[in-house]
Amino acid sequence: MKRTKLPRSPLVLVVAQVRFSTVEDIQKYVPTVKEELKVSGFPCPDQSTIQQITVMGGQGFQVSHADQWHFADKKKHNNIILTKNSISVNTVNYDTFDVFLPNVLTAVTKVSPILNLPEYAALERISLRYVDWIYELDGVAPERMIKPEYTGGFLDAGEDVLLRQMITDRKTSVGTVRSIIFKPNDINAVMGEFQSVRLNQPKFTQGNHFLILDIEHTKTVPNEDFAIDYIESSFQSLHDEMDTLFFEIMPTKEALDIWGKEEK
Repeated sequence: MKRTKLPRSPLVLVVAQVRFSTVEDIQKYVPTVKEELKVSGFPCPDQSTIQQITVMGGQGFQVSHADQWHFADKKKHNNIILTKNSISVNTVNYDTFDVFLPNVLTAVTKVSPILNLPEYAALERISLRYVDWIYELDGVAPERMIKPEYTGGFLDAGEDVLLRQMITDRKTSVGTVRSIIFKPNDINAVMGEFQSVRLNQPKFTQGNHFLILDIEHTKTVPNEDFAIDYIESSFQSLHDEMDTLFFEIMPTKEALDIWGKEEK
């Protein structure tokens, strides 16, 4: 079974990211990147500055700012985000991995030669992330859609708790899967995540009765050559293991039955 084939899939955001050694003078390449991605199906550019906080090991923390360049398709369902050390591909309109992966490879193959990444950069990390918005369907509460051993009892906390969450790390043959299940009391507490990718937001259900399941599979590859074939095979491996994990471990049979139904 593939999650992408579920007619009522709770999936609302997918992010694929390739992180590499820093390109300090990246701004000078951005106009060329913009033109290349424009003719590759991403004609809507944008720019933002994000705040980054780094914990300094017992010496407080350091606040810095980083520029991001966004390149979206016309419908703003998919985009590519470029920073000085990463290329990310985001979608709020996920179909299948076989449909999504070509967009990822387009981003990497079009951008990397412009930044001279194959010649001068090293890979550091490759990751694939799925975010599910789990809400009540057919009278079944979201709490009944995730196996209780993965919620750790946090769902029983009082309603005055602003954010309840459970974090689980699992080693795989490829890397590490981190799953975060959380239940905010206010929908606005999680909207920033979708606003930051600058895409048209999915249609969220009204009310606050929902869970967020955030799963990221990460492969750390320090000093690996920046090779397209290696990146493609890594994403395929990350996806295959995470897909298996999702269906065999996380959701209940009741949830899979409901998500697998055709919309009426």
